[in-house]
Amino acid sequence: MSVETEIEEFWKRYLQKSGNREEHGYYFDFKNDLEEIHSKAAEESNKFLQPWLSILELEIQWLALVNTALNDNLEASRGELVATWVLTGVACAHAVAIRKLCLCGLDTSARIILRSLIETLDICILTTFDAESRIKFIRAHEPNEAEKTWRNFLSGKNLERSYAGGYHRFCVNGHHSDNPKEGE
Repeated sequence: MSVETEIEEFWKRYLQKSGNREEHGYYFDFKNDLEEIHSKAAEESNKFLQPWLSILELEIQWLALVNTALNDNLEASRGELVATWVLTGVACAHAVAIRKLCLCGLDTSARIILRSLIETLDICILTTFDAESRIKFIRAHEPNEAEKTWRNFLSGKNLERSYAGGYHRFCVNGHHSDNPKEGE
């Protein structure tokens, strides 16, 4: 017996015992109705979200291609591209989720993930051009270490300060390097 059948049988027994009529209790075709609502919403949303949906799809493709190019060059980069590769992959997944949620009419949920996407791209840019931030990000393996790195360098105002410091180091060095002291 499938889980769905067990649940359906449970609710039928409960509704019988409680004297409730089925139409006021558990709704047995809910899953099928959700699928139908999803299909209709996606069809309608696709029409109304143009040209924004097409722009988002192009950006998803661009992120996926950048991620693939980074993946192809990971070994040659001697570790410099690992953070950027990971973060572009995460950003791509967030963008795909935003697309799917918008097509389902779940724009509030999409906005929540959009904030994560923006944050991920900010960190991606920072770790791409600032070796010190990149090294801190890559070395944060353990949950406590990752939380400390997040709190001290990558959250809110700290991200802005890290950005400013990274920008200064990038301008002084003239390039990005794994040696954060180089050029200072």
